[in-house]
Amino acid sequence: MHGIAIFALVALLTTSGWASLCPDKDGMSDEVRKAFVDKHNEYRTLVAKGKAKNKLGGNAPPAARMLKMSYDCAIEENMMDYAKQCKFAHNSYKDRNGWGQNLYMTSGRNVNKTRAAENSVSAWFSELEHKGVPKENRLTMEVFNRGVGHYSQVVWQWSKKVGCAVVWCKDMTLVGCEYAQAGNYLGSLIYEIGEPCKEDKDCNCDKCKCDREEALCIPPQIEASERSKRPESKIERPKRPESKIERPKRPDAKIEKSKRPDSKPASPKPYIVEFSKDSGSMCPDKNGMSDEVRKAFVDKHNEYRTLVAKGKAKNKLGGNAPPAARMLKMSYDCAIEENMMNYAKKCKFAHNSYKDRNGWGQNLYMTSGRNVNKTRAAENSVSAWFSELERKGVPKENRLTMEVFNHGVGHYSQVVWQWSNKVGCAVVWCKDMTLVGCEYARAGNYLGSLIYEIGEPCKEDKDCNCDKCKCDREEALCIPPQ
Repeated sequence: MHGIAIFALVALLTTSGWASLCPDKDGMSDEVRKAFVDKHNEYRTLVAKGKAKNKLGGNAPPAARMLKMSYDCAIEENMMDYAKQCKFAHNSYKDRNGWGQNLYMTSGRNVNKTRAAENSVSAWFSELEHKGVPKENRLTMEVFNRGVGHYSQVVWQWSKKVGCAVVWCKDMTLVGCEYAQAGNYLGSLIYEIGEPCKEDKDCNCDKCKCDREEALCIPPQIEASERSKRPESKIERPKRPESKIERPKRPDAKIEKSKRPDSKPASPKPYIVEFSKDSGSMCPDKNGMSDEVRKAFVDKHNEYRTLVAKGKAKNKLGGNAPPAARMLKMSYDCAIEENMMNYAKKCKFAHNSYKDRNGWGQNLYMTSGRNVNKTRAAENSVSAWFSELERKGVPKENRLTMEVFNHGVGHYSQVVWQWSNKVGCAVVWCKDMTLVGCEYARAGNYLGSLIYEIGEPCKEDKDCNCDKCKCDREEALCIPPQ
């Protein structure tokens, strides 16, 4: 019998002492849970040691800091609630709390659940050997479209929690796992390449322990209430707002009825809107916004993205930030503006939930001045966000680690996040402040990822390495298709 897989983009259960830490309901047992988490860690060890066969030649490169997974009962419960509907298709991103998801099915009914657990993870991992991943180990759209999305989620370095479900349906046995943090962020490394840890400090992870035998870094256990959140900073009322790192929406997959697991990214519906090149009356002027304000927002973002792309942006840590090889030019999005405005009108200087903003990134800004000119507020807010580079600084490696994020550069990194190419904003006059907010698609601030790819900016269209993108040599930006 053949299995088919697709993937999307707490009470703690460890691999030792399996004493029924999750309720034995819905047909799940600790034997099945152990099969899931052990199989994931078996393959993560295989990759970490550089012993996993790659169709594109030799083995996948070794992993420097691969995290060891543990089992999560809250994630299992969420996965089970959906799996019991017996739909071999991904549920919405909102319904899975921003977690990643892999699915698998076999036409056999009432398949042994432990065997189903092992077979599903093996099928997902097999994409490395059957499809292959380039040695650079970066998840670009081209790599994703090879059909390796299950594999990349199984070995995504920063995914450290997994919860799964096996359900006997009328005409199939359905298997699904969800992951925190989610994997498959376009533009990010699948994992950091290098020799695996020899001692704890090699993990570069607060309170992580190095398991030399398994070549994995064991993260500290955290409370369930913290488990579904990305690291964030506290919101206070300083002159310059602090930022959150948000969990972005990643590409989901469409079902392919093939013997081998295969996946395709689905276009996020909210991103598709109509645009005008000159920002001329393409959004309704019914909420206090005008095209002059919109143009100020998008032009200021692109001004700074050009400054970075050309290597002319001052960096507090010395010299200028490195040039950007393929910085995308932003355009304005009316649907994103509407979503941002609906929240901003509540006059709360705090981030709303990830669900309420469709997986988009978000920057906020406030000034105590009331009824501030909205065009000036637009320009001042983007300038304040970008100023973090000169005031706080980003290391020359240009990678958003937790240490870099905690330095206070989260607004800057979102403004110049290479893959964020749509922005929508709001300016609202509140009782005691003028509040400004922008949301971004795709969201930025993925821990472990480059803020942008370093290199000389494009000279011709092909340099953009982006389907149907056009190179704007004057602005040093790549213009994506509408």
